Formats: sequence, structure tokens, C-alpha cells
Amino acid sequence: MEPVSFIAIATFGLLVGFGHCIGMCGGIVIAYATAKIKAGQSKLYQFFAHLAYGLGRTTSYAVLGGIVGLLGSVFAITPTMRAVVLAIAGVLMILIGLSLMGKLNILNSAQNSGLSETGWFKRTFARLIASPSFGSFYGLGVMNGFLPCGPVYTALAMTLPLASVAGGATGMAIYGLATIPALLVLGTVVGFMKEFRYRDLFNRLAAISVILFGLYTLFKAWRLYMSPAMMMGGMEDGSAMGCH
Repeated sequence: MEPVSFIAIATFGLLVGFGHCIGMCGGIVIAYATAKIKAGQSKLYQFFAHLAYGLGRTTSYAVLGGIVGLLGSVFAITPTMRAVVLAIAGVLMILIGLSLMGKLNILNSAQNSGLSETGWFKRTFARLIASPSFGSFYGLGVMNGFLPCGPVYTALAMTLPLASVAGGATGMAIYGLATIPALLVLGTVVGFMKEFRYRDLFNRLAAISVILFGLYTLFKAWRLYMSPAMMMGGMEDGSAMGCH
């Protein structure tokens, strides 16, 4: 596994948590907190309820990451193909980063899915909201994790170069865990976070981090293409793209 990739994914997740997630996922957090958490319940219970929700999302992200990692491993079977996978991932990251900054419209188009409007989704969501069980918080997180989301697509592009099921799942699990702090704060200090004035700044920093990592990934692709033997030796030692 490459530490740089995981650090980049964690940084992106933390930044986007305090930017995008507060605005887009905050409504769900406030909805279930209002419906399911009673005034008399302890702060400790509330904390673990929000944590269970976050871990549910993280589970879904890990599944998606494993699938993307598998795809990467299928196509990256030779040094040249690995370089192609890296180049594609790098370009995607740069384009998505520009979209996060509002320069392109890629993510808005990708997020326009009707999953949340389907009958089974509405029914399942309603049952989980009405359920008194602690596990329903986790279930809500799992459902939310599969909803179309621009930053999730971005994180998946960042895990593609890891080119393994374990690498992709781990990368997306790290992303999910990194977004949890912001939503934990939102769930416990709703009034403050609803008026959080630095969301745009965190969104811009997240976009910049993705673009920089995309450029770094393109550099790796170029190095691998130019010196496949050297780079493949580094990968076998665990110092390059991922574990296979």
C-alpha cells in the first residue's frame, strides 16, 4: 500500500467533511437526529448513534472501493496498462477537482440520480427512521453511502490507482472515517454547524488537494511508462502504487 495515497484520501475526506458533507448530508443527520434521538437520551448515546451512522456510510464506501480496486487490478496487468490506469485516474482527479471548484459541470451531472426517489428506498428509509433500534442508525448510514455523491466519486477516482480489492476498500474506508468528525460535530452542535461560515473554504481546499494528487498520479504514470522495470521493482517492495 502506498502511504501517500492514503494520506491524500484522508486529507480530502477531512476537508470535504467540513465543506460538502455538512451542507449535503447535514439534512439527513438533522432529520434522523430530530426523529430518533430523544431529549432525555444521554450525550454518550447520541455520540454513538451518530458514530454508528458514520460507520454505516463507511461500510458502503468500502464496498464501492473494493469494486473499483478490483476493476483497477483487472486492467493494470502489465506495467504499460498500470501506467494507463494511473493516467486515467490522474486526469479524472484533475477534472473532478475543477468541477468541485465550479469550473466544470461533471459532478452535477453525475449526481442527478433518482435512487432516493425510488419506492423501495423511500420505504426502507422511512422504516429505519421510525425504528427505535440502535442498529437503525447504522442502516441509515449504509443507505446514505450508496447515494450519488460527487466527493464519493472523487474518492473512488483516488483509490483507482491502488489497483486491488484490499487497497480500494481500505482507501474508501479511510475516506469514510475521515468524514465522520464533521458530521459528529454537526449532530451534537447543530446550531453552530448550520451557520459554519468556512464551508466554501474547506470545499476549495478539498478541490485543490484532489487536483494536486491528480498531478502527482500523472507524474507516477509518466515514470512508470518511461521506466517500467524500476517502478515495478518499487511496487513489489510496497513503495509504489499499491499491494497486489
